[in-house]
Amino acid sequence: MSEVTDALTHTLQTRRELLLEAALQSSPGDPDAAKYGPETIEQLAHAMTMVMLEALAGESREVRDFLLTTALPGMLADGMPIAKLMAWQTRFAALASEALGRDLDPDQLEDAMRALAQLAGPQGP
Repeated sequence: MSEVTDALTHTLQTRRELLLEAALQSSPGDPDAAKYGPETIEQLAHAMTMVMLEALAGESREVRDFLLTTALPGMLADGMPIAKLMAWQTRFAALASEALGRDLDPDQLEDAMRALAQLAGPQGP
């Protein structure tokens, strides 16, 4: 799995535009997305990229803890409905997984998708 983790980490570090594209595609027609604008969506994409890199490295929870204790509660306090936030994150995760998979060898895809799915498990964010 280390080879797959290394490949995902490399892709996350070098192809951030794929994740920005996924973030921008994850909220079409959503009136709350228009409220936050592309700059905020780009910041969220960056934050989610950092969360994935941190989780893949397995060395700390600093970024994930900040996101969960400060950033996301702030968005909810600003009026973002939790259902919208969860829908955005789900769409982003699906689109990001597909985008990341484009750069992997076909024989790595199954392990890569398993590794990405585990980011949301007990060891994940």
